[in-house]
Amino acid sequence: MSGIQTSDLEGPRNMHQNLSEPEGSLIERLLDPYDDIRYEAQSELVALRGADARNALDELQKYLDLQYAENQTMSSETLGNRRRLYWIMLTAAERSQQFPPSLFVRIPGLSTDILPICGGISSNIYLGQYKSATVAVRQIRSHSVQSLPRMRLFYECLKWRQLRHPNIVPLFGIDVTFSRYPGLIQPWYKNDHIRSYISKLPTKPSSEQLNQWLTEIASGMTYLHSWAIWHGDLRGNNVFIDDEGVAKVSDIVLAPFREEWTAVQKPYSQVQRWLAPEIFVSPQWDATTAGDVYAFGCMAIELYTGEVPPFPAAMQGNAAPYAKYPDGDLPPRPENMPDDIWNLTRTCWHLDPRERLPMFRIVQILTGDPQCIYSPADIAAKAEAAIESRQSLADIYIELYRGIPGLVL
Repeated sequence: MSGIQTSDLEGPRNMHQNLSEPEGSLIERLLDPYDDIRYEAQSELVALRGADARNALDELQKYLDLQYAENQTMSSETLGNRRRLYWIMLTAAERSQQFPPSLFVRIPGLSTDILPICGGISSNIYLGQYKSATVAVRQIRSHSVQSLPRMRLFYECLKWRQLRHPNIVPLFGIDVTFSRYPGLIQPWYKNDHIRSYISKLPTKPSSEQLNQWLTEIASGMTYLHSWAIWHGDLRGNNVFIDDEGVAKVSDIVLAPFREEWTAVQKPYSQVQRWLAPEIFVSPQWDATTAGDVYAFGCMAIELYTGEVPPFPAAMQGNAAPYAKYPDGDLPPRPENMPDDIWNLTRTCWHLDPRERLPMFRIVQILTGDPQCIYSPADIAAKAEAAIESRQSLADIYIELYRGIPGLVL
């Protein structure tokens, strides 16, 4: 991000330096050590409607912003309080269908008369200025925004607005003034997404650098999962590289609003290549931790090969990639991928979602954490088990795939 310091953009650090909570305030009671007082305050907040709810939510948002600005290295108690207020705020917003006014930000000079700098099926990207820095305003213009309640998008963005992690792209707010489609305000990363960045490098990145990016991505995903947020659309296009060369996961909570998801089981849907098999046989798509882990394994192949998308040979006609490997075969191992990363990648593809490693274990393995319960031999064994699972469950999945319209086996 050219010249951007996240600390300059993350909200009301300067606006609320003198914010203090009076004795007996709602926020103070929400954090009271006595259960009765705390539950009474929660009930009071959740019962608010209209302007009263907006005002209370805004004060809560300001408090959370100030707390983060003054405690970027949080104690366990501070983090626990932050998580408690996070869930209370989400509950109150959902019940009242109101949101903190500070969630909505107007970016001066934006107009639909201005051509976007780039765009895709679901969105256009405009550049703007916010707090003296260049930001990207992603105009969500998918038809799915019209079919899903607008309040749902605001609610999901309220979640994203609270996230603070070095490997997560922050959301500064939503601009609803320049178009009938909402615009999500994020940092502008001049290096673009990770696949584009790699393609522009003068030489191929080393396996050490690729593993560092994979570690950063896994770290960001571990943070998301710790807040009970599943990404649902993890792939190279949704990971950006900042000015320091650090990988940051983007498009948090946006998967249900992407145009592609409305046709996830239709022929030639691009996102199929990163999706876990269980998604194809589920009556209704939903993001899961196991699905994110499967996609992470696909991303490892994507970064090591530079091929767009992963498994291009698997997509012949309109078949899902999994149907092309009915006998347990996997995509070929990239020549430059070390043994340990290849084994880890294969564990991500276990057909039984319950057998996939949680993301925090993947971080431990990638970083060589001495506390990790898995040795290289353990990972190799799990990789072999993943292959066996594909063989043993192949017939079941093939039969299930036959019921998907337009799927060629």
